[in-house]
Amino acid sequence: MHITHVATEFSPFAKAGGLGDVIHGLSRQQVKDGHTVSVILPKYDIIDIKFFEAIEIYVQDLWTYEDGVEFHNTVYKTSFEDITIYLIEPHHNCYYFNRGLIYGAMNDTERFLYFSRTATEFLNNEKQKPHILHLHDWPTAAMVPLIRFLTPQLNAEIKSLIFNVHNMEHQGRIHPKYLSRIGLNGADFLSKERMQDPVKPEMINLLKGAITYSDQVVTVSPTYAQEIKTPEFSFGLTQTVEKFKSKLHGILNGIEIDTWNPKTDQYISHKYPANSTFIHDIIRNKELNKKALFKELGLAPKINGPLVICITRIASQKAPELILHALKQVNELGGTFILLGSICEPQLEKDFHQAKAVYKNHPNIHLCFEFKEDLAHKLFAAADAIFIPSKFEPCGLTQIISMRYGTVPIGRNTGGLKDTITDISKPLSTGFIFNDLAKIQVDKALEKAFDLYANHPSKWQSLIQNGMNRDASWAPAAALYEKIYTCGDKLKIAK
Repeated sequence: MHITHVATEFSPFAKAGGLGDVIHGLSRQQVKDGHTVSVILPKYDIIDIKFFEAIEIYVQDLWTYEDGVEFHNTVYKTSFEDITIYLIEPHHNCYYFNRGLIYGAMNDTERFLYFSRTATEFLNNEKQKPHILHLHDWPTAAMVPLIRFLTPQLNAEIKSLIFNVHNMEHQGRIHPKYLSRIGLNGADFLSKERMQDPVKPEMINLLKGAITYSDQVVTVSPTYAQEIKTPEFSFGLTQTVEKFKSKLHGILNGIEIDTWNPKTDQYISHKYPANSTFIHDIIRNKELNKKALFKELGLAPKINGPLVICITRIASQKAPELILHALKQVNELGGTFILLGSICEPQLEKDFHQAKAVYKNHPNIHLCFEFKEDLAHKLFAAADAIFIPSKFEPCGLTQIISMRYGTVPIGRNTGGLKDTITDISKPLSTGFIFNDLAKIQVDKALEKAFDLYANHPSKWQSLIQNGMNRDASWAPAAALYEKIYTCGDKLKIAK
């Protein structure tokens, strides 16, 4: 089977968050399963070509359209771990992907609409069309109506068009004129049956269009697939999700177990087996990693409580107010707290920088607002527990990685956290779950964790072992995606 993914991230050379890890991990597993896999990405100026053994110009002159004007593009071809990578470089006077970033430009909507139109042109011109076209999140959502209504041959030859929702909060709301700029008449799609946004009816909703016109829709965990049917988690698209629920699936993400492996991790000084049988070696080496980490960060805890970490984007989705509360609570309970995460929303900067100033030179609290890959690995390998209080979590990777490293998750009962963490109250438990976004719930969960760590070491060891025994690989997810790819003939969408 020939599978083509179109995305805006691919780890490690074009990564802004977890999406890059997902595209890489899933693609790599699909290659292992015997499929031919390609990925189409923008050619960002931040991509370091040192990751590639060779790179060539594949298409010198790819022409596309924006607002009735022709623009020239170059498509580069390379490979990464047997995955074919196509990089689209626009020769556009707006320098769309020469911004030193992936997201965060003032005109992200126009940048990714242009990419969607150009990627569609590229596929339409290819002699060999993919069997499966797999699109990811709102920046590629416009490709679905473009293919359905603008490229009939491509629409006919693709056997299945799959759309992945990685985060329902980000939907791509645009004025209809922007849809017209890439070749579709925006006014034609401004209806409830098509792409009209239910919250702002004067706007087009790209995510709604992708859900409406794709063959299958996949979220990144089973619980999140159910949650987005509700007003709280659909962000205005409840009726759309309900209308097309028959083609909605939830498949839990995996992680790249070769990258996230405490036995071979290049970043950690004291490696240990990923096999839970060697529990005593694991605990001993995690303790050595903890001491090395404290020395590196200049921490000098005078207590023997657990090390609790939080590795996250600092955004409203991640319940930042509970992170700040947990920081204080861990300190009061006699533990050490380390936060690693970039601040994604300006309104949160004041509170978190204030907290950093308050706890400057504190012996057992450390806050870092610049994401560092090496430090993340060291934290997973040293920590006793990880705190994840998300308001909603489509899947989440940190709890899956943490269990692979023998670090116990403390998380909220939502989305992928619910699907991956088994609460201490249940058989084969792997961590601690709390239900509500309330400080008292966080306090109870932390108190349970601290009590178990201090007074019931054998039970704590069981949490570590059960977590490490989970199949965290991409193999189960890839098998489910394959079933969805082949679930039947492509739906014929009426124009």
